[in-house]
Amino acid sequence: MREILVVADGVVAKTFINWLEKNRVLENKFTVIYYNDSIKNDNKDIQFIKFDPTSFVKFFHILSDNFLDVFIIMANKTDTKAVYDNVRRISTKIHIVLYDEWGLNIDDANLIKIDANEILANHLFDQIPGVPLYAKNIGLGQGEIMEVLVPLGSSYSYRYIGSIEQRKFTIAGIYRNSKLLLAKNNMIIKPNDTLLLIGKPKVLENVFYAIKQKGGQFPAPYGKDIYLILNMSLDILSLQNLINQALFLKNSFETNLIIRVLNPSKIDFLNELKSLSSNSVEIFFDYYEQTLQSLVETDLNDFNIGLIVVDNKGLLKNLDFYRNCNKPIFRSGDFELSSINNVAAIMSDENDMETISTTVFDIANRLNFGVTLYDYAPDGEFKSKNFTVEHFETLANVHRQNLTIIQEKKNPIIALKEEAACLQILPFSQEITNKKFLKIFSTNIKDFFLTIKKHPQIFIPI
Repeated sequence: MREILVVADGVVAKTFINWLEKNRVLENKFTVIYYNDSIKNDNKDIQFIKFDPTSFVKFFHILSDNFLDVFIIMANKTDTKAVYDNVRRISTKIHIVLYDEWGLNIDDANLIKIDANEILANHLFDQIPGVPLYAKNIGLGQGEIMEVLVPLGSSYSYRYIGSIEQRKFTIAGIYRNSKLLLAKNNMIIKPNDTLLLIGKPKVLENVFYAIKQKGGQFPAPYGKDIYLILNMSLDILSLQNLINQALFLKNSFETNLIIRVLNPSKIDFLNELKSLSSNSVEIFFDYYEQTLQSLVETDLNDFNIGLIVVDNKGLLKNLDFYRNCNKPIFRSGDFELSSINNVAAIMSDENDMETISTTVFDIANRLNFGVTLYDYAPDGEFKSKNFTVEHFETLANVHRQNLTIIQEKKNPIIALKEEAACLQILPFSQEITNKKFLKIFSTNIKDFFLTIKKHPQIFIPI
């Protein structure tokens, strides 16, 4: 049991003593010196002694060698300084915690000075909207623990925690509806959630501003760089098309491009490819015939990849693997991105649409494209999807983005194949990887996303 002496006077001291009892910290032995009767309470576990602590003679007889800590919580500047001087005349090594609202200038290695004005100002500052909240009295107290409110339209909203690239920081929990939820990879972040983050202070500061920004960050938070998988077994025209799409995305998203070359051949084309190498374009060749899975897994660990660019044949052949990468996947189509000015979201499952909605507007924002929500329903059942439509309309207002909504009684597959050039943003759900033969009789539009080869597509992991 540790013996602690408290020299108390004033409202703060009275509140502090009440907290000692309320929070059950009485495994320590507390002795309270007071001279105002309002301080004393009926707690029999605390020893109360009444006298003037500014008197050195009286104080000397109380402060024994058993006390290792002294708390000085006084309502008067002069009395506070007098009590501090009395303690130091008796011992220079005893640990002192001193309440200060007057700006006392004391240089003492064994003193912790609680600046009341600074604490109040900090607390008031924390209430300003858009200010990061750091844990100032936990851990190192340097800002390695932070909580951040997720606003509507944030690039982090409607994201699975497991899909967010967490380098040098961790999402430890979510506060939602006044409850703490421990973070899990399959948990979706929603607007108005408060995220509990742990990591390096400078990293958390960057994450804070990334969360608060409304769009314009893709491929964050999945990662940063564009990753092109270039299989040289493809024909020259297909290879050139993939490179053009990857370069367009790199320039539009203002990030780096990493090219992983498989089956290096076609010497003339290789030399042309090498000429692309620069500070923002890195090229790696596989001369050892490693498996696609091992190469991609290594690159995902070595680089901060946010979007994977792959050819149609390669995607279909390794569909399950790419879905498990938990990264957005770009699949090229007949149209080049440079000829497109519209992002298309195709109405499917309500939860899927909610999950990809923020990404749809984020990508459109970065590419300076318009957004169209396509809802083709042969049976004319549009009312059941009003929630999704309203959700997209809300996000369009938040992002100040033009939104076109098309609701028609058409076969969605035929209609989409007839649509003009667009970039489709689609949910990369487990249903898409299902290869059952009977899918040809399905009425679920998601079963046919991979059959639409005309338009380039970005599949968002959900």
